[in-house]
Amino acid sequence: MEYATYLELDKKIDELVALEEYSQAIELLHSAHQKFPDNLWDMLQYEIAIWHMQGEYEKCLDVVEQGVANGFFFAIEPWEIFESFRQTARFKAIVETERRFKAQAQAQAKMEYEVHTPDGYSPEKQYPLFITLHGDGNSLDFFRTYWWKPAAALSQGFVVLYVQSSQVYCTNGFSWTADFATTRKDIKAAYEQVLEQYAIDTDNVIIGGFSGGATASIEITMSGTLPTRGFIALCPHQPDSFSKENAVQALERGVRGVVMKGELEGDVPDQQEMIDVLRETDFPHQFHVYPGIGHTYPGDFPQQVLDAIAFIWG
Repeated sequence: MEYATYLELDKKIDELVALEEYSQAIELLHSAHQKFPDNLWDMLQYEIAIWHMQGEYEKCLDVVEQGVANGFFFAIEPWEIFESFRQTARFKAIVETERRFKAQAQAQAKMEYEVHTPDGYSPEKQYPLFITLHGDGNSLDFFRTYWWKPAAALSQGFVVLYVQSSQVYCTNGFSWTADFATTRKDIKAAYEQVLEQYAIDTDNVIIGGFSGGATASIEITMSGTLPTRGFIALCPHQPDSFSKENAVQALERGVRGVVMKGELEGDVPDQQEMIDVLRETDFPHQFHVYPGIGHTYPGDFPQQVLDAIAFIWG
């Protein structure tokens, strides 16, 4: 079967992986390298994930080496799956090259943002703002295109702000959790620039994200960096600014929160600690566990976003 776009191919790979048809998925990825050269990084990263699922760590390293030969880096130095390779000359050479690639990318990196306005936008009225944050290892473009689309928030009249971190994680990927001081600085700068350019109701700001972006959403809220009304966090960990004291202060500001996770993620201790604190302080929140998925998005995610907005708005 021919695939007209990379998105079609990606969906087919998802289906094959869900069926544990790993060999077929790998073959399909290999066959698409020349057809979708602009997505070679994405395909190699997916191939690493598939070999990882099967415990084939040497084959993971083979793909990493292939990527490095193409000028890519995956930030593999701390990966536990490569522990048995860590002292080999091969692994050390890959890490050294990745460090060089990352330093070059970081020297040119900066915070970036993108704004979407609802139909009929007019500077004569004020609009709620929805700030959306990519996961660690993602870019703004990939996140907005494939995962967290603006349509749900736009349908509720939000101006939607996507922010991309200035902290390089890997090729085409950035991190929010490497340094929370930089995270707060990046998101505040994007917010302030949007206030200068658009008519925003600063009493109606919601922030949300996935994984590292979910963690950053809670960080921004609990630190009081922005006057957020609530957060929507899909698969978060506990950030630096989360504490019982800060949860109480956020509660007093009228903040609400929605935390989501996949059942197959299993126990996430620091995440559960957050939920325990929210319950203990009577912080208005919802905690959703979606069956049959892991560290990813539920199939009806746009509706989940709409439901979360409705809860935060009360």
